[in-house]
Amino acid sequence: MILHRHRLLLSALVVLGICVLPSTVAYPQNSTSTSDSQENSWTSSTTSQNSMGVNPIRTGETHTQAGNRTTDSQSLQRLGPDGYEPYLDVEKETVRVDATTVRIIQRSYAYSDGQRRLAQTTEEESHTLPGGEVKTVRTTSNSDANGALQVVQRDIEDTKQTGPGAQETTTAVFTAGVNGELSESSRTDLRQTQTGAHTIQFQETTRLKDGNGDWQTAQVRQGLTTDDGKEQSREETVSQPNADGNSAVVRRDVSRQSSLPGGATQTTSETDSVDLPGTPREGGLYPLRQVTTTSKVEADGGQTTRTTVRQPDPGSPTSAMQITVQTTDTTHAGPDGVTQTRVIQSFSGQSASAVWVDFGRSDKPAQSVTSPLQAPAPPSPASLAISPQSQAKP
Repeated sequence: MILHRHRLLLSALVVLGICVLPSTVAYPQNSTSTSDSQENSWTSSTTSQNSMGVNPIRTGETHTQAGNRTTDSQSLQRLGPDGYEPYLDVEKETVRVDATTVRIIQRSYAYSDGQRRLAQTTEEESHTLPGGEVKTVRTTSNSDANGALQVVQRDIEDTKQTGPGAQETTTAVFTAGVNGELSESSRTDLRQTQTGAHTIQFQETTRLKDGNGDWQTAQVRQGLTTDDGKEQSREETVSQPNADGNSAVVRRDVSRQSSLPGGATQTTSETDSVDLPGTPREGGLYPLRQVTTTSKVEADGGQTTRTTVRQPDPGSPTSAMQITVQTTDTTHAGPDGVTQTRVIQSFSGQSASAVWVDFGRSDKPAQSVTSPLQAPAPPSPASLAISPQSQAKP
């Protein structure tokens, strides 16, 4: 029950745009690189309120680095009958054990009847081998009814250079059965090859076991990324077996990020899919979602980022796109730190209403906020062009 509530909250926060510490997912490189590179300590707090005044949430974050150890924590509070009360804590510790080993432990705590209880832990350890190969083992454990941890999943990942400008990542996922024994349930192979000075071709194949224990291809992602230093783009198709067992394209994603006059940046992404709400599959791809994000620096040094989502009318899924959600983030740096505001608006036809508002303050170092191309995405061409030893550095 505790874990169930934990998952529901995380899902809700993702929809509402509130950021929770990410799970330690490596795609395709070592997941520890970002956390380990942050050199400053900071704190931040956010209060989130929807337009009806229901279920406001407070979020507090801290980031501390001392020597080879980095600690990130986030606490979520919800409004109860006696004021704000703790609901969920997420704590992540990253330790560089030595020049070739990085260890990450993330713990999630849920609250019930005012008591904090451990809900889930994820332990990850990455080793860089001679020649640049990186092996990562990630183990996730959930708390049972008695509070004891039970391993529910283990991921084993191996990233290595297979030739000049070529990299391969294999991931084996082991999940627990009814008796708690781990068995391999999925395999993923990601191959990336630099095909030009600014381009990378990639293909990711995911296989699952069928009822007879045989491996069957469940999905293939393939495409091309381009980064010439001024503009980034990514084109990707997703294929799955159809009713006849043949591979068929079920989704296509196209994303581009470029610079605009005045120092602004803009990211656009378009998704076409065979699956439209309320419409059976008819074999063709239809526009499903368009997202445009524009970020610009204001005259006072602050920053404004606006994300607009367009989708078809649910009553007429093949009609023209219309705005459904618009999010506006503003950041201003002052003597007392950074203030942040997020307003999420929902649209019905031409009418708009603010459905969620976040107010926050942070002493986190100011950063330029741009919307990345839809994750997961392969690395830039430059990262594959360097030596295996440098490429595999955590």
